[in-house]
Formats: sequence, C-alpha cells, structure tokens
Amino acid sequence: MNIKKTVSSLLALTVIIPIVLFYGTGVQAAGTSRDFVQRIYKYVLERDSDKDGEDFWLNELSTGKLNGGQLAKQFLVSKEFTDKNKNDTEFVTILYKTFFGRDPEKEGLDFWLNNLSSKKNTRDNIVDEFINSQEWADICAEYGIVSGGNKKPTPKTNTNKEPSQKTKDFTERLYTSALERQSDKTGLEYWSKKLANYEITGEEAAAEFFFSDEMKKANISDADFIYRLYATFLGRVPDLGGFDFWLNEMAKNPSKKYEMAFYGFSRSEEFVKLCNEAGIVPYAVKS
Repeated sequence: MNIKKTVSSLLALTVIIPIVLFYGTGVQAAGTSRDFVQRIYKYVLERDSDKDGEDFWLNELSTGKLNGGQLAKQFLVSKEFTDKNKNDTEFVTILYKTFFGRDPEKEGLDFWLNNLSSKKNTRDNIVDEFINSQEWADICAEYGIVSGGNKKPTPKTNTNKEPSQKTKDFTERLYTSALERQSDKTGLEYWSKKLANYEITGEEAAAEFFFSDEMKKANISDADFIYRLYATFLGRVPDLGGFDFWLNEMAKNPSKKYEMAFYGFSRSEEFVKLCNEAGIVPYAVKS
C-alpha cells in the first residue's frame, strides 16, 4: 500500500516549554477511561471516587466532551480542591503526581516554586505546561484518551504490541469507508500495529487514507468525499442539512477544501468515542 505522507504540517505550530524539567521515569499507567477518572480522584482530591461523580466524569471523557487535560483542570479548580488551600509546594507536588505519576525531583520543584514566587507563572500557567509535557501524553495514551496537550505519545517501538481485534476493526473501517474496498493483509497489519504502538493517532491514520495517492487517483467528487467522511468518522450517511453545509463550505474554500472538511470531522465526539473503543489515541492537540 503506497500511502503518501501529507499530514504533519497541516495543524502543527511550535510551542517551546522547559522540557529539561520533565525528565524522569513516571509510573506505567494502564487501564480504561474509568481507571483514568479514578486516578484523578486519587491524585488531585486525595480520595477514592464516589460512584455518581465517577460515572459523570467518565461520560464527559468517553463522549469526548472533555480530554484528559481538561478533566484534570476541572478537578484542580473544583471547590473541594481549592478549599484545601494547598501551599505552592503541595500544589506542585500534586501536579507531578497527577501528570507524571511520580514525586517531583528537586530541580523541577525549585524551578516551579521560583516561578510562582516571582510571579513569572501563575498556577494556571503551570498546569498548562504540565499538560503539554511528554509524560502526560504517554500516560494518557496508556488509557487510550486525548491528553489535551501538544505532544504525541512516545511510540512503543520496544514493545511491538500486537493490535487487538478492535484496533484491526478500526483499520478495516478506514479501508471500507474511506477507500471503499477491503483491506489487503499487509496494509491491515501495518496500520493496525502503528496504531496499537502509538506511532500514529487515529486522526493521522485516517488522514493517510483520505490524502493518499489512491484517493487522489480515484478523483472523487466533493459530494462523495463528504459521504466517505460521514461513513468513516460518524458511521452513518449524512443528514441533508449537514451534507449541504459541508458541500457549501468546500465550495467556499477550494484551495483547502479537503483538509478543512477532514479536520471538521476528525475532532468530532463520535470519532473520539470510536478511537476510545478501539484502544487508540484519537488525536494529538496542536497549539
């Protein structure tokens, strides 16, 4: 399968953060979205979750209404947490445990405490820096959720994890819905393994199909392109209103019509849920 790489620069902008302070070995997180919610309760609120609260946040996360970073922020600004009146050392330590799964090293702790005391950073600013860290991206990837930061998960090249059947089903869907044909064995194995080992996100994999040489050679109409987007990302045929909207949007943006329409679908709640069910990362946020 000859897929042309066309995606890397479409959304990316560079953000510089003090990455030297994000070294160290974090815990190996693994589990479901529910496990992730329980983790946030444990590290931020320092207690076990209650069932009603856990179910609520699980729904917010599983439906794509909140990503991992946004969920953590909700806890950090909650009345229950702010009423604890944590001092700066306690606050930064909680961030390390929440976003890195470990205690802070002295250099990192001193750095953030100095930034807070000098008012170079606010607590909100520091939370954003932690969300944009590689360690947080890797932890979220273990739960198959969007981190909300601007780092992609580290590819699992050393583990060579075999894809689950659900991951293979996701890949097969890209073939049948985007290219409208059955997969070939080599291609199915190749893309499924890349997804399972976090070498590529669900969005990036879909982009490889929609912007492939095979798709270009098919020379499909804008209407057909929209139909394939609906089938791939939403699992249904378009409704008349949605179909007309996207057709008009593509007509208004002829030079970037395919990219514009594609990314309008790839960040949808339906696609996030589909990726979560397949145990893969939906997308990496670019900022």
